Amino acid sequence: MLYEEYETEISRSNLSRVVSTLPTPVCLLGGWAVFYTVNPRYRADTGRSYHGSKDIDLGFHIERDATTESLRESVLANAIGSLKGTGFRSMGVRLFKEYHRETNLVLTEAKAKKTPSYNIFHLYVDLLVDNAPSGIKKAIGFTPFDEKLLTHVFEGRMSSPIDEFAMPVILPAPPLLLAMKMASLPSRTKDHKKLKDVMDVYALIWYSGMTVKNLRRDVSELVSNDSMTKMLSSIGRSDYEQAADALGVDRAELESVIKDFVVGGGTVKEAKESWALPTNMSYDKLISTVKALHLTRADQKAVKLEKLSKRIGVSARTTKKGLSFLGSVGVVKPLSQDQYALTDTGAAYAKAHMSNDADQISQLTLKIVEQSHLNELADAIKINKNTTREHLYKRIKTFARRPDGKGVGNMHAPDAAGATTVLSLFEDAGLLERATRAPAGKATGKKQRSTNVTSKPHNKPRTRLEYVTSGNNDRQVRSNKEAVVNSETDDLAVLTVRGVGQIQVNDLETLKLAELYMNVLRKRLQNQRQDKAAPADAP
Repeated sequence: MLYEEYETEISRSNLSRVVSTLPTPVCLLGGWAVFYTVNPRYRADTGRSYHGSKDIDLGFHIERDATTESLRESVLANAIGSLKGTGFRSMGVRLFKEYHRETNLVLTEAKAKKTPSYNIFHLYVDLLVDNAPSGIKKAIGFTPFDEKLLTHVFEGRMSSPIDEFAMPVILPAPPLLLAMKMASLPSRTKDHKKLKDVMDVYALIWYSGMTVKNLRRDVSELVSNDSMTKMLSSIGRSDYEQAADALGVDRAELESVIKDFVVGGGTVKEAKESWALPTNMSYDKLISTVKALHLTRADQKAVKLEKLSKRIGVSARTTKKGLSFLGSVGVVKPLSQDQYALTDTGAAYAKAHMSNDADQISQLTLKIVEQSHLNELADAIKINKNTTREHLYKRIKTFARRPDGKGVGNMHAPDAAGATTVLSLFEDAGLLERATRAPAGKATGKKQRSTNVTSKPHNKPRTRLEYVTSGNNDRQVRSNKEAVVNSETDDLAVLTVRGVGQIQVNDLETLKLAELYMNVLRKRLQNQRQDKAAPADAP
């Protein structure tokens, strides 16, 4: 996390109070302006709110030829008076309040002097103006930050209102906000501010609500290509890595989005992958996506990305990456930018998973592997049957050209998740043994040995016992030796109560509890039937 939660919460709560005391309309700038610009789309895509800000930045209009007298009566001077009236004090060109880090309570100047500096959080309010006449310092006591691009808000009307506050508040239009971030980034001296600017640039490109082409066109009218190139050259690899970690995205993706915007003239392309991965998607979510496609009849018609995303409970961005991977292995075919359908192979694959047909799943997954880029990894397994999972992760990282990270296989967490999903598919195909796992709730504390690959299918037939309970409470046991159970456990029991339903269990204790529960339901069902059959005048 870039900032501590209490820091952004203190800032945000003060923002509401500040807005309510200032002359309107209030022009919000900086990190909070980015937050309110991108958060609706960012939240819809990722399922979480965008990062807030520690500071509050406000913009004001000053006439170029304003006199000292008029400056003393300006909206800016009134705003300073209002802020000081609510407890803010001056520190050079900034206004500030001090809060206790543990209690989150505001500190008076006297209390702050008695409090250790490490226990004090400074909340700053920065005031920016579009023009700074020579007499402004004499009028208000300091020269505020000069932001020439603000003229487009007050004179060019590149702004939009938001209804997040009780009082009128305006934000700079997305191109103007992005231009401001690009202009300020090269001069950043504090690491956290530079990092936040990199994050904000990425977020504005992806989540401003404008097409990248139109956004780039409008930004280029505000800042020169040289300025954008200077901004780009000021961002180092560590900046990209830290920003990507804070946002929970792949470093290569974040870097390519920003670089393509500047160098590519606004045509942001998906990161090229010679070896596709279901980045940031677990095996269960990938299969849920396949099932969701089947349930929404994607074998007969196009299904929208948004509908799939909501159905499986995964962000649209991650769902799209999963669909892209499924497209690369022949399960899905994209029909447009946000509409997808199942291929014939995909439809059969989805039906196999819907019916939990382990034989079909194994056969179809093997077919998918052999007819896609995944076969490159399958060949590596066939050549060396003693290849460990550690080696496979390294091969996947090399094949997919992924950067170094701190997760499994020396990859970033989203890439590692995708690689683990690929290995799960190889388990389904019978090319890799199931990973050994400790029993639920029992951490062994010991490092598990690597599981070697095998060419034998893992889904061996097991006996399934079916306990059928009739209305007379007698019980029959039937054996189905041809049933294939895709499970790590022993025989699977299916408890069936006629007229009630089924419960699948895989141990004797659970079976006993299930029987008790089903008997209660059966008795309730009998009582309901008796009540319905009883004469209307029965006592």
